[in-house]
Formats: sequence, C-alpha cells, structure tokens
Amino acid sequence: MKPILIALPSRYIQGPGVLRELPLLLEERGIRRPMLLWGNRTRGAVAELVLPTLAQEGIQPGEYLLTGQCSREECQRVTEVMKAAGSDAIVALGGGKALDLSKGVAHQAGVPGIVVPTTLSNDAPPTACTVWYHEDGSFSDTEGWPTNPDIVLVDTEVCIKAPLRMFLAGIADSLATYLEAEPSYLARIPTRLKYLPTMTARMMAKLCWEVIRADAEAAVLAARSGVVTPAYERVAEASILLSGVGWESCGTAAAHVLGTRLADFPQLHEAMHGEKVSFGIVAQLLLDPHTDMGQAEELVDFMLRLGLPVTMDEIGLDKVPEAELMAWCRKQCVPGNRLDAIAPDITAEELLRAIHAASAFGHQRKALAGKNLS
Repeated sequence: MKPILIALPSRYIQGPGVLRELPLLLEERGIRRPMLLWGNRTRGAVAELVLPTLAQEGIQPGEYLLTGQCSREECQRVTEVMKAAGSDAIVALGGGKALDLSKGVAHQAGVPGIVVPTTLSNDAPPTACTVWYHEDGSFSDTEGWPTNPDIVLVDTEVCIKAPLRMFLAGIADSLATYLEAEPSYLARIPTRLKYLPTMTARMMAKLCWEVIRADAEAAVLAARSGVVTPAYERVAEASILLSGVGWESCGTAAAHVLGTRLADFPQLHEAMHGEKVSFGIVAQLLLDPHTDMGQAEELVDFMLRLGLPVTMDEIGLDKVPEAELMAWCRKQCVPGNRLDAIAPDITAEELLRAIHAASAFGHQRKALAGKNLS
C-alpha cells in the first residue's frame, strides 16, 4: 500500500476581531521582534489596529512593504532584511502574494510563519506551497515547504471590508476544490507532497463544495452590506481552511492548470487567480468525458448568479492569439501534469477545443439567463 499524508497548519483561528489576539499569540511563542510583511493597501487598512496593539505588549515589529511580485528575488530581499533586523518571525498580512512569499521567507530565515489573510481571495493561507512568479508577473513554478504555517489568523471583520471582487475570486477558487480533489482521489494520483490523498482531505473538499453551494449567495449579500453573518463565516472557513487543505492533500486538476498557468499571458495579468480558476472550472467540465451536462448547466448558472466569469473574454483570454494559445496548450499536455486526473493522455488539441467549447457554453448560459430575467 502506498502511504497517505494530510497537511495542516498548526493553528487556524477565525472570527470577528481575532486580529486583536495577534500580540498574545506572539507572546505565547516568545516572539518579540516579528517582521510585518504587507502591501500599501493592507497597511492602510489594518496598521492602526495592528501596530498599537503590538506596542502595548512591548513587541517591536519591523516592516517590509511589498511592492513587487511573489518572486524568488523578492523572497531573498525580504530574508536579508529580516536577518539584518534580527527578526524572530514573519507575519504576513494581505492577499496571495504576501502570504505565499512569507512561506519562502520563513523557511529561508528559519523562523515561524504567521499568515493573516485580509481578503478571502484564495485558499493559499493554510498551505505549505508558494506559487512563484517572475518579476514581470508571468508564472514561474510552484514550490513546497517542509511545514505549513504556524498560525493562520482570519479576522472576518477585516476580510469583509475587502473589495467584493476579491471575495468572489476566493469563492471561485474554493468552488473548484472538490471538482478537482474528487477525480484526483479516485485516480490515486499523488499530490504535490508525493503521497496519496487522504479520506479526511477528500471529505473536507466535499464539505467545502457543500458549504459554497448552500451559503455563497447569502455570503455575497452579507459582503455587499458589510455585515458579518453566519453564512459569511461558513463561507470564510470553506474558502480558506476546507479548500486549502482539500486541494493540498488531494490534488488539483484542469481548473487550476488554467487558473495558475494562464498567468503566462500578459493579456491576463489583470485577472485574479480565482477569476482564471472560475473559467478553468467551465473548461474542466467540457474537457471531462464523464461530465453530466445537465449538472454542468446548473453549476454554471449558479456561478452566473454569483457573478463569476465563465467565458474567455471575461478574463482576457480572447486577446491571446490562437497560435500562442495552442503553443501554451502543448506545454500543459506533458507527462505528470494535473490534467491526468481528468483523463489520461489529453492532447493539446483536446485542451484547446475544451477552452473554446467552455467559452461558447458560458456565453450560451449567459444568454439564457438574460432571457429568463427579461
């Protein structure tokens, strides 16, 4: 029998106002000189909450203002600044770039890593994985780390103030989790951790799917009103914890091949990761020979009600020349790619056809939705 593995953060804490617990969490671990890693927007949103509470407990943080990409070059710069400052932990606050970058920094500097998502835009926070980009914003590769973050701290009072577009991107990211985890589990394809998926992670991925389908529409209404509700809390847990553990310990498939690697095209750099995953979900449905098209129609209609992108033009993929898109498809259709979870030996021609078919399908469902509303 081949071994299985599940990867989890040491602590996951979520709820309204939990960011105020950061000083206590640092003190419990003997951390006195953390480095705060954040961008301009995040600093402007939470600095007045974070800095005074740390100062009250005598904790003296350093700061690194992230302005570039989540690149290996930036990781080295942050690590050098941390070592020079004598920092004893890295606390990343913000979205995907800061959080992913901090995992590499924590490993290189040999310090605890604490991640504080201030948006629910993706499921990266609890994972031991960094998606690296080149300095120009194009996709480089992914890298795993020996341990998951020490603490994941999700303050829903902070997250609900983020732009709605970010929340929707996170919903799309988590909506893909079970659709990718289930075929990966059934195909017994090793995860990026090189072990087989666990039943636990499979069930977490399924629960993620159930929560998103049941509560996402109510959670979006809560986000629009700026009021944290039970539905919003459930979707927050699903989109961060359940989704993060579900994909890392089960695996991804076609939706994330598109969601991650379409960053190769400059035409898509304005699209968020979750928005590309959203279209990737539709492409996976059209690529999978076992898809029930009635269920696919119902799912895409649900995505449309949420306001998720389901066509090429909504993410900028229509601006990519056909020859370039074909060359990109050839790069994805290689042995060991995550497309294997959907079907073995998928060709570049099949992938390209699925992309165009998905966009046509998305346009069809949008047109029907428009008729139903008129």
